[in-house]
Amino acid sequence: MASTEIIPIGENLGFAAEDAVYAILIMSGHDLGRVVRLSRSSLTIGRSSSCDLRIGDGRDGTSRRHAQLLLEDGNLLIRDLGSKNGLILNREHVQGGERFLAKNDRIRIGKTLLKVVMDIRELSFFEGMYQMALDAAAVAALRSDF
Repeated sequence: MASTEIIPIGENLGFAAEDAVYAILIMSGHDLGRVVRLSRSSLTIGRSSSCDLRIGDGRDGTSRRHAQLLLEDGNLLIRDLGSKNGLILNREHVQGGERFLAKNDRIRIGKTLLKVVMDIRELSFFEGMYQMALDAAAVAALRSDF
């Protein structure tokens, strides 16, 4: 069984363009700019060290084991694991249930915003945007030293 990989955007993701991609882009929070590829049938999300994707700090409404991503028969689902605050899928509050996910769905868990990515071209786009942001930050840091 393959392990879950957390890959900073800007590194080689290793996808072939024709391959199906199931990934989560972290759009806010501590791991901003990271891509989490679903490389097995489930992935747990929460603040516990036992979770595959650790987010939150306990002060932001994230439970220890908050949610689970599931890949079943080619469909991606998210399941709330009985968290205290639930999650927001697009603009719908989900607590104690599960929902099918589609490309570009947005998931908020605590203060962390996640986006569902199912297209290699989209990952490439975010990779380029992230690299431009890194380059701009490096230029700004160099200019401030002079």
